[in-house]
Amino acid sequence: IHRVEVTLNDGHTWMPATIHRFEKPSEFGMVYCWVHWTVNVPLDALRGCGEFAVRAWDDSQNCQPERPSWNLMGMMNNPWFRVKVHDVPGAAAVWFEHPTRVEPNLGHAWDKDRLHLTADGQLASPGWQERLKAEYSEAFKPLPLQEQPLDGEEYNDKARFLRSENVKKGGAKKAPTMEISAEAMSGDGTINNVGIKTSGKVTCEHCSQRFDTEAAKKLHFKFIHDPNRHQED
Repeated sequence: IHRVEVTLNDGHTWMPATIHRFEKPSEFGMVYCWVHWTVNVPLDALRGCGEFAVRAWDDSQNCQPERPSWNLMGMMNNPWFRVKVHDVPGAAAVWFEHPTRVEPNLGHAWDKDRLHLTADGQLASPGWQERLKAEYSEAFKPLPLQEQPLDGEEYNDKARFLRSENVKKGGAKKAPTMEISAEAMSGDGTINNVGIKTSGKVTCEHCSQRFDTEAAKKLHFKFIHDPNRHQED
């Protein structure tokens, strides 16, 4: 990090900060600790700004973006760092509202005694999800039944019934079953013969598998029982 800037007017103008370095670079020129900085701001300007933001630049001229941008290993906290500024009610002072709250509700806030909440017990600055609550509700509300996707015959019949459409007597229709030819069937209903064809004219000498032709039995022997078979076969 070689440059830190602060804005009191949403990025229209920026004030350069002084960087204080407490860490010595490694033998490869790398540093890993937090970068400390200071900047002098007139109190009146700070009190009247409503919000200030900070951004940093590195030696490759990469600058923190104004808004979050997704990145594979990131945490969505790469944009400008913004802090709300509020007047303390009934006092000639200001207080700073952290941009991110991690507790499930304000009753669990570690600094709740220092917060200046509104009359209904909320923060002065609602989060972005609170501000977009109406839009979220509209976007994710359940679709009308006529527009919902249908999955499976049973659900389809149920949906048709709810739509006051006619359903054949006897309830939902059974899903169609797969038709298997007699030649493709295997087993005789027992555990021992699962996957084994038990009907056929020719029987394998090495197992109980049966075949309709001698050629089929020879192929079976070649790929299953032949001791001289190659693995790639």
